Amino acid sequence: MAAGRLVQIAISDETTEYELLAESVDALRMQRTVPALVVPVA
Repeated sequence: MAAGRLVQIAISDETTEYELLAESVDALRMQRTVPALVVPVA
């Protein structure tokens, strides 16, 4: 991931397949994204 490559992990059981995809996110892009993901709780 540190080299900028996508990491994919897949595993399955008898009924379901699970897949995790991860990639590095630079700090500037993270600053633009995080406020949109934060929702105030009343």
